[in-house]
Amino acid sequence: MGQPPCARSLTTALLQAAEVSEYQVRETARGADIAVVADTSLDGAALAAAVEQRLYQAGVTEPHVTIRRVKAIARDRKTGKARRFLSLDGSAT
Repeated sequence: MGQPPCARSLTTALLQAAEVSEYQVRETARGADIAVVADTSLDGAALAAAVEQRLYQAGVTEPHVTIRRVKAIARDRKTGKARRFLSLDGSAT
């Protein structure tokens, strides 16, 4: 099944940011709120702009992305896995 095109666009932009070691994307009505574990050298505004550009190219009109630095991404207690994508309806992929 795989990820939807927008999720693939986000993943590409986030993986290209070498300063980002982990991330979690929460879908919003106009784009995404992205929590990142990253080096102090990360330019959050530049990463947000890159993700917005990817979303625009994927067909999202006037995308808005926020980048939040966090110390860690929460993990499922049973599996130890992080939920990378949280949709508007709260489901995870």
